[in-house]
Amino acid sequence: YKHFKLREPNLVLVPSYLTYESILSIYLLSPNLPLPFYGEVLICSDYTSIEEIDIFWRRALFVSDHNHSYIFCLVSIEKLQYQVAVQAVSLLWKLLQVEINSRCKLIILCSEEEEERSYMAAALDNYRRPSHIATIPSLNNVYKYLHEKFSQSSNSSKKSKATWLVDRDKSRVRFIVSNNVGAGKSFYIHSLKSDMLKQGLVKEDELGQAVVTVVMHGKQASEEHTTEQLLKRDTFHVKHGILFHVDIASTIQMGLEPILFKLLILGGVCKRSGEFWHCRLGDYYIIETTVNPQNKELINFAKLFPTTQSFQPRLILGANKNQPKDTSYLTKEDFRRTFAYLKELRTKTNMDKFVFDISKYSEILPDEVLSVLLDHCGIEDPSWTELNNFVIFLSKQLSDCDNSDYCATDLMKEEWVGFKSFVVEFLILMSRDFATPSLRGEIEKNTVDTLQMHQIVDNRRWENSSHPYIFFNQDRHTMTFLGFIISDLGDLMDSVTPTTVIKRKIIGTGLMNILKLNRVNLCEDFKKLNRNEKIDKFSKVMGFKELADPDPGYVLTLDNIRKILAIYMRFRCHIPVVIMGETGCGKTRLIQFMCSLQALQTGATNMLILKVHGGTTERDVMCKVEEAEKLAIHNFHNHNIDTVLFFDEANTSPAIGLIKEIMCDRRMYGRHISSDIRLQFIAACNPYRRHTKEMLHKLSTAGLGFFTKSTDTTDRLGDIPLRELVYRVMELPASMRPLVWDFGQLSNDIEKTYTRE
Repeated sequence: YKHFKLREPNLVLVPSYLTYESILSIYLLSPNLPLPFYGEVLICSDYTSIEEIDIFWRRALFVSDHNHSYIFCLVSIEKLQYQVAVQAVSLLWKLLQVEINSRCKLIILCSEEEEERSYMAAALDNYRRPSHIATIPSLNNVYKYLHEKFSQSSNSSKKSKATWLVDRDKSRVRFIVSNNVGAGKSFYIHSLKSDMLKQGLVKEDELGQAVVTVVMHGKQASEEHTTEQLLKRDTFHVKHGILFHVDIASTIQMGLEPILFKLLILGGVCKRSGEFWHCRLGDYYIIETTVNPQNKELINFAKLFPTTQSFQPRLILGANKNQPKDTSYLTKEDFRRTFAYLKELRTKTNMDKFVFDISKYSEILPDEVLSVLLDHCGIEDPSWTELNNFVIFLSKQLSDCDNSDYCATDLMKEEWVGFKSFVVEFLILMSRDFATPSLRGEIEKNTVDTLQMHQIVDNRRWENSSHPYIFFNQDRHTMTFLGFIISDLGDLMDSVTPTTVIKRKIIGTGLMNILKLNRVNLCEDFKKLNRNEKIDKFSKVMGFKELADPDPGYVLTLDNIRKILAIYMRFRCHIPVVIMGETGCGKTRLIQFMCSLQALQTGATNMLILKVHGGTTERDVMCKVEEAEKLAIHNFHNHNIDTVLFFDEANTSPAIGLIKEIMCDRRMYGRHISSDIRLQFIAACNPYRRHTKEMLHKLSTAGLGFFTKSTDTTDRLGDIPLRELVYRVMELPASMRPLVWDFGQLSNDIEKTYTRE
């Protein structure tokens, strides 16, 4: 502290990745002082004006309070524009000529890596102080310092209205981080909302106002946009505390730390127009992010704050008993029902006699539930997203199974013995198929390149997989069997390679004969069905009272009927629909036909298409969603049908981060999109393929976009320039990747059929 001199600038050089830790280490030298506020620290950027620096100089040099020794920090001066830096230095020299009675210390921090490009650093070289005085005494000391300050500010607020009371350490700031997507961070946020209700901090009807979500997308965080989101949510009139959930995309590479430092430490963020957002002491700030190992600055920054680490399900199961973990979501009804059936099936209980009673599973241990689910989900190391999709899909189907007269235990005739067991086992196989992602998992990201991570795994390609389905119809009692091949021995066979057995003895020969007598065809030749019989297949599942054919020219094959019903079942289970397929393989036409089926009898418009391209902006996406919401409200109240917004070629635009939020989180920049109006979203993505060397040579010699060297272009997918890809596509957000399923390609026979039609 003695190295800093009064009434003159003190220049200190620090490593760029320790900039904000260095600021805190300076204030740590005087721990009795409160945390710095917005007026005491000015973090420079390309947009910092000479007016801002003028105000800062005068505040630091001529503060009127002579009883306190304040510290003022000008940070990251290397980012100032040259003309601004020249004017700022000139102004400082003039102000220093005036008699200064202030006891404040003016400290100026510059990145030691970029000292040479800073005019101000060169001009103030005579005022340079030893660099070691701003180095962190220890990370643990800074952590304790911040934790103490957050707790003090929390204690000084009105506890009866403070939302930070739900925090286990009673801190008003907490980071929720994970190394992979789908690690349960969102579950943790939901549990905090439940705790707010349980502790009586807010009422049920106040919860919408009590939780505000702020989202950061793209590659660079924007203080302007963040402040605008906060100001739009007019919360100053709210008397109770608010939980601010800051959701940070893992793709952000620049500009994040200054915004978080201002918001969490300095107490506010500001727009360039001067509009300011000021934090209240009774509010609780949760920062959610997936940490990119290459983002060294964010990793160091997060370590300064109280942090909760989220883990994948298998790591949770093997965690130390003393390690805090939130598994409250495992007690939800969907998880209990799925667990109950899987457990009884594992103990070889006769499923024909089993009836799910939720009261019998109220005291189950979360670890036991998790263990059973992991054993049966069919994914080696699933994320919480994948496990949740498996559970939700299976639970919805099992619920229909419980209510079906054909599976009712009291109506089960002797000759139908084994039918419910057959249905349950098959539903488990089907749920695995729906939950297993088509792209490589996060566990493989260290062994393959970025391009391979975005390519469909061979054994998950649609045409390489068998897709036999049992769907409970809209009446929730009857069932539709589709695409079955069951041998005379009762083995479920693969329709792609008929000699491959998927599951042996899935059905007894006696039951198989009974089903045949009841006109259930387990080896149906779909090609022999007429058009009305084909339409009848999905009309029953989708609940159409009358047969309707909206487009007689559309060819109905077993393949596209499976896809229509696969999309519809995802709608029913609230699983986002993200499909990947080549241009021209029939994605748009199939979805149009599916929507027309619902709208035919009403004459309503129930599908909107946003043709996404490289020039599509976030504003375009938001306008289309707002239009879809209005249409969905009309269709729901007047016709009670689904409305679909289709993002075609969604991964060709930089707005893919916003599309991810809409698809996966059902939010649009923090604003919740109602699920009660039957508004559905579908995103279609172009595949990730690289041009052959021969094609790249032809393109380069033709001069098509190759005037810039590949090493100089910033438009890349990982290390691959976008111009080397067949489709100019952006990297998929990690949260969307587990949801992608392969749409497949048209076989030669189907192409000929389409051509004939």
